[in-house]
Amino acid sequence: MDSKHEAASAYADAAHSYKKTSTKACIANLEQALNIFMEIGRLSMAARYCKEIVELYEQEQNLEQAIAYYNKASDLFQDEEVTTSANQCKQKTAQFSAQLEQYQKAIFLVVSFSVLQTNCIYLEMFQPHIMLIQ
Repeated sequence: MDSKHEAASAYADAAHSYKKTSTKACIANLEQALNIFMEIGRLSMAARYCKEIVELYEQEQNLEQAIAYYNKASDLFQDEEVTTSANQCKQKTAQFSAQLEQYQKAIFLVVSFSVLQTNCIYLEMFQPHIMLIQ
């Protein structure tokens, strides 16, 4: 386990070395790091590297790939119950979908996000009453 963590960290270090010279090599190394972190169950670290990859794709204006990695980061954050970060990723996915004129996808994401937020608010409001009913 420790050696895999060290390997993932080495890939991340290599990626950061490539950041200014080769975006492609940087992304490849970050992907290796995130895959290893996923394999060993360090999902928050994997999500962090997904977001770094997103930033690189954003710089290159490759919104399709940025969306793919925002989706992956959102899923990883959700698995770790880091809801705020997961929601931020979903919002960016909706924004990029709209920029790519994928309006149905963007609308679906915004509506589902709004419903989720509303349900959380109502759940918090009615939680004391729900406890009484049970």
